[in-house]
Amino acid sequence: MGTQVVNDLSAEEVIKSGSPKLNYEYALCKSNVDVIVHGKVVINSGNDSYNYRYAKYIKGADVLAHGEIVIKNGNAMWNFLFAKDVEGANIKAHENAVIASGDALWCYKFAQEIKGANIDVLEEVVMSDSNHLWGDFFTKNVKERREGLGLRKVLSRRNKK
Repeated sequence: MGTQVVNDLSAEEVIKSGSPKLNYEYALCKSNVDVIVHGKVVINSGNDSYNYRYAKYIKGADVLAHGEIVIKNGNAMWNFLFAKDVEGANIKAHENAVIASGDALWCYKFAQEIKGANIDVLEEVVMSDSNHLWGDFFTKNVKERREGLGLRKVLSRRNKK
């Protein structure tokens, strides 16, 4: 859909279409839109991509409701992206969904990029994967960094005394 198509339709036509893409684009391009009503269409679609986009880019969106759909669907990539990019996301719930997926790549990325991530639990998933590549990356890029930061904190406290 293009901006012209969105501009030619009324809010009622867009909502009636049931299209997550059309409702997202309408809310993005128009002013004075009922973002909750259009957001419900996106939520009801169950589409992870449009729920992520809607929560990230539409001011006033019900972030937690859009996030619940992503969590329920359980896709590790979308849960990681939601936690990383969407302000007001339930980080722990998205982290639990990533962990439950058992996907070593996204557990590694979550541990590496999300502040406050439960690194010990994410590490268990990564290290249990049959592809040891992510375990090697985890040890090098996450665990050593965490341990290095811990050592720096101890040293900086000593220097202040």
